[in-house]
Amino acid sequence: MNIAIFHDGGSRFWVPLAKYWQSLGHEVRGGANYSVWPNWEPDLILFEFCNNNVVGFTKKWVNKYGKPPKVVVRCHGVGVRLNIYKNVDFNYVDEIIFVSDPLKRQTDDWDFGGVPRHVIYNGINLDKFTLKESFEPTYKIGFAGRMIQSKGVDLLPEILEKFKREVDPRYELITAVPEEGRDRDMNAWYEQIDYLVHPSLIESFGFVVGEALAKGIRPLIGRWDGASEVWGNEFFLSDFNLKQDPHRFRKIIEEKYNETRMIQEVSKICEVK
Repeated sequence: MNIAIFHDGGSRFWVPLAKYWQSLGHEVRGGANYSVWPNWEPDLILFEFCNNNVVGFTKKWVNKYGKPPKVVVRCHGVGVRLNIYKNVDFNYVDEIIFVSDPLKRQTDDWDFGGVPRHVIYNGINLDKFTLKESFEPTYKIGFAGRMIQSKGVDLLPEILEKFKREVDPRYELITAVPEEGRDRDMNAWYEQIDYLVHPSLIESFGFVVGEALAKGIRPLIGRWDGASEVWGNEFFLSDFNLKQDPHRFRKIIEEKYNETRMIQEVSKICEVK
């Protein structure tokens, strides 16, 4: 099978799928921008993110070599918030995958032209994010993510001050801005911290929350729409519960949000065997 994957960065989302499909003997091509290849027709196109790649494909695509490929769109929060779907011609889309139930519900009144909609949660690679080696206090809390307002970065000084005042004055805040191909470095970075703070205001899943749980670290998160449905009600910053339960935290990822499960479910929808 020839498979094309078009994405918007975010290697943690599409690279595991590409590697798995290649291991099955399929040819996988793709890139950050939608394109075509002379004399190479994909049997499957996966659009990772409902973005302008999808718009460009459905508005300009011409079938030159035979039957149209199967087209699957994986929709994250950005595509929903920006209403990009309004510019997509869903006559050229076969399946839509949302990364959470709350995200899918936000689109219940949208017109997708009858295209089937599925929910497949993101998955954390449990080999790359190992249980933390030591839980002796480091007196560090960590923030991982882009330093933008929607991630709640304005609240970080207040959160740090609360730790210093209510927990221990030795606490400090360290930050990391994830990069492409960052998993190995991030695994080591999580070893430094006692807690992950993620006061985001808008999320569809919260990938770094899953990474922290895989490490056995308590995340302290904001109350974005759908947070309690994805992660339960025990990790909210407003509650400030600092009890650690490393093995139970990791078990949440093992049972609900592991990468192997995600790959299998996406492959089934995409009909890749």
